[in-house]
Order: sequence, then C-alpha cells, then structure tokens
Amino acid sequence: MATILSNPFIIPDASIVPAKLARPYTKGGSVSLSGVSYDFTAIPSWATEIDIEISAVGFNASSTILLQIGDSGGISASGYLGGYEVLSASPSRGNQTNGLLVYSTFSSGIRFIANINLRRNGTTNTWILSSYGYFESNAIGQLSVASKTLSNALDRVRLTSVAGTASFVSGVASISWS
Repeated sequence: MATILSNPFIIPDASIVPAKLARPYTKGGSVSLSGVSYDFTAIPSWATEIDIEISAVGFNASSTILLQIGDSGGISASGYLGGYEVLSASPSRGNQTNGLLVYSTFSSGIRFIANINLRRNGTTNTWILSSYGYFESNAIGQLSVASKTLSNALDRVRLTSVAGTASFVSGVASISWS
C-alpha cells in the first residue's frame, strides 16, 4: 500500500528563515569568450546548483572545451571522475580526470552550443557536473558527466581548452545559481 502524504507542501526542515529567503536564483549575466580561458568567480558559498549556457563557441585551433571548478585554493585541474559519449554516426566515449569534457575535439571554425549543470551533493563539497551539447553545423552531440570533491566551498568555475593553449575566438557564456 502506498503512503499518502497529508500535506505535500511541508518544507523538509519545517522552517522558512530570512537566511534561506536571501538566497535567490541569481543570473550572472552573459560574457563574450576570448583568450585561453574564462573564469566565473564570486560564486556564493550557499549555491547548490549552477547552470552555464554556452553558444557559438569556437577556438582558433582544433581543441576541446573543458570545465573545471575551484575553491579559495584555486582551480582544480585533477581528481575528476567522469566520462563522455559523442553521439554521432561514429560514436565514441572516454574518461576524463582533469575536468568535465564539455565537448571532445572539434576543428577550428566549427561552433558549439551546450548547457552545463553543476549540483552540490547534499551539504558536502562534492559536485556532480553534467553537460549536453550540439554542433551548430552538423548532427553531432555529446553527453558528459563527472564528479569532483573540493576542499572548501566552490567559488569559481573555469571554461578552457584541454591543453589550455587554444584561444576562444567566438562564443557567449552565461551563468546562474541558486
């Protein structure tokens, strides 16, 4: 027999306090991507979910979009547990330990769109990262997922290339959190 809740609108910890109401959904605005990386900083410690949308992203050389997270100690470039799958007529997959692989290698001049989601696992400093994206010019997509535990509260996110040497030549990114 299924259990029926008497009031499905009960708040789990049974309290609404001003501190919780002061943590609104926040849209950080859009930025044009350029250079070898872009860092979103000043993410509040109370954020439990972060969304990043990217569109029309291109590099000056064949490269791969990588997302890395960090805390007050800086960006973390290792210790990620994750992988990706390219969705195409010739599918491929792989593991990634230096960040969330938003898209595996694509040639310069090709543009990519994606949605990236970061969720904190409970009250820990472990984050679950996921993305899905699509090339604007052909029928190839990619799904990626990773996890990463930080020493302190997440306060920054970096978009870059895997080698960290290719430069963004186009693209817009926006961030929001709650």
